[in-house]
Amino acid sequence: MDDAFAAYDVWHLIGDPYRWQTVLDRKAGQWGKNRAGQPIVIDFPTNVEKRMDAAVELWETAFRTGEAEFTHDGDLECTEHALNAALAFGSRKAPREDGEAQVSDRYKKIVKKRQGHLIDDFIAGLLATYGRGLAIEHGALKLAAEPWVMFT
Repeated sequence: MDDAFAAYDVWHLIGDPYRWQTVLDRKAGQWGKNRAGQPIVIDFPTNVEKRMDAAVELWETAFRTGEAEFTHDGDLECTEHALNAALAFGSRKAPREDGEAQVSDRYKKIVKKRQGHLIDDFIAGLLATYGRGLAIEHGALKLAAEPWVMFT
């Protein structure tokens, strides 16, 4: 991670805190905030229905509109993880009486096609797509203003 941060202008690192909370906390302290004042390290528990539903929806939308940039270098492990993944729908819990009504009673999630098969690389790519969306939302694609040069 340190090498990536040294080589690139990283806007966000999206990480599932399960088993990584200490590392994410340490890196959040080390890296602080990006140029837009947003935290660079963002905890993203992949077992939280509402968050994963939003990430899956963003990923699907990017592919439907042809704006997806989710690619990899042909790594066999990444390909295997993608082939092991499937889109599934879960049922949302009924809202409390004083809670907001759900727009949908179902949510989207990514699951393993078979027990024991790994999908970690695919989830990492999905979270990277989500992080890219956040970075764009926070201004990463805006061109920096040209500096004023004064001659005397």
